Amino acid sequence: MNRQGLLLGFFSTGAQVLLLRELGSSLNGSEIFIGTALFGWLIAIAAGAYLGGRANVNAKSPALFGIGVLLLPMLIIAIRLSPLFVTNVVGEIIPFSTAAIISIAVTLPVGLLSGWLFTAILKSYRADAGSIMRLYFVEGIGAGVAGIVITLLVGAVLSTLAMGVAIAVIVLVGIIVAPGSWRPARDIPIVAMALAAIVVAAVLAPRADRAIDGIKYESYNVVSSFDTPYSHQAILTRDSTVVLVTDNT
Repeated sequence: MNRQGLLLGFFSTGAQVLLLRELGSSLNGSEIFIGTALFGWLIAIAAGAYLGGRANVNAKSPALFGIGVLLLPMLIIAIRLSPLFVTNVVGEIIPFSTAAIISIAVTLPVGLLSGWLFTAILKSYRADAGSIMRLYFVEGIGAGVAGIVITLLVGAVLSTLAMGVAIAVIVLVGIIVAPGSWRPARDIPIVAMALAAIVVAAVLAPRADRAIDGIKYESYNVVSSFDTPYSHQAILTRDSTVVLVTDNT
């Protein structure tokens, strides 16, 4: 329970922070969409916990973690491209109604899985008051670790997308490699491949970000695309014009 609870806190909070970062960036930096996104997140958590608690639903936590880590990078990309549902004009403000729906919709999948995971982990053990308190406690520790890691790395070392991939890799390794059954011959190569995957993600992230922004700003040439600790920026050119876009404006 301790290991899976830590992974749940790390994944759930890490995903939430990255999705909120990308929402604020792609929807013109308005904090109001943090509120609408959290509304969707909490509704999804409740729905996931309800589904996981049903007697005839017995999804295993490793499978749910696997689905979650596959979805996270795709959701980040979907948010980045979401303004195209409305307009392809650089800097055009997205209507509140559309942006609110987007912010709710993109948080639903991971929120649903997070709530479902909580009950799935409990069902694997004793679902008494002590187990619930223990799971909340270790989940909180994992959440704190995720917050610290994202604060230190995103915008300084890794882009938002690369951090999403890194979280996915870390969670997968945490599910596969159990500290209580450590086998060097089996597990050291897994950890080494995971570290290599994170390095590759960090190296390829600028190219991936340029490609995504190239779709988003198709009438411009994307010279550079990068994250700062507070925003996403892109440098665009067309003819002799140079444009710096910060948070889609």
